Amino acid sequence: MEGISSVSTNLLANYKQPAPAEKTAEKNCSDVTVAPDIVKKETADAYKAYALINPAKKQIPENKTFDEYKTELQKEGKTEGKDFTMFQLEHTSELKLLENGKPVKILMFSNEGDSKGKLTHYREIHYPLNESGGLQSVETTYGADGQFRFRTSCYEPDKSPYKNELVNAETKANDFRKYLNENKLKYAADIDVNGDILTQSFTVFDQKNNQVLRYNFDENLEGKPLYVSKSVLGDDGNVKSMIHFTDSFTSYTEYEDSLKQ
Repeated sequence: MEGISSVSTNLLANYKQPAPAEKTAEKNCSDVTVAPDIVKKETADAYKAYALINPAKKQIPENKTFDEYKTELQKEGKTEGKDFTMFQLEHTSELKLLENGKPVKILMFSNEGDSKGKLTHYREIHYPLNESGGLQSVETTYGADGQFRFRTSCYEPDKSPYKNELVNAETKANDFRKYLNENKLKYAADIDVNGDILTQSFTVFDQKNNQVLRYNFDENLEGKPLYVSKSVLGDDGNVKSMIHFTDSFTSYTEYEDSLKQ
């Protein structure tokens, strides 16, 4: 917590709550170095992850409906369950393309109104060339037009670039609050109860890196951590990047494309 200093809670109050997309990405390198004075940490991490997967050039899916894609796959002799899977809900449909049993592209379609049956967005998933490095996958979500939305890199918790962060999957909100109070750091806090889930958020200013940070904790009523994350907020108050901690993986999501050429 060395980089965080006290700031006016009035300043923190000017920052907006993050968009709901903050948790959307979670449904789901050490040998590569980038000079820190040239590229910021978040960008360096993204380049390290991509250097380990060597992804193919992005291909924007054709503007077809869910049924048209399904029919085309069947005509090509593709087998449901082996080459692709389908999932349909009231408002959305999902078509997942598989290679060697792993999803490599997920197409999402709308089931509503004028957009019924149309492609809304898609995800490309790449896997590391060397699975011993801790990186599990890199998943990038695009709009139907191919425009970047967000990218998520998933790591094994013990091999993650973020294993030395101030929080992890076991950090409790009250312990984090205690740390802030003991170090006389000013912060903005929000508490919300939804059913049997207690959500606590802490917004602080990282003076060293000139960043506003938000730490979110979801806990059950017994105080057991269910969801822990650290987000970097932009000047508009929206989330620029987020680290999500769980027992089985740690993920880093960026909402601004650091790999854009």
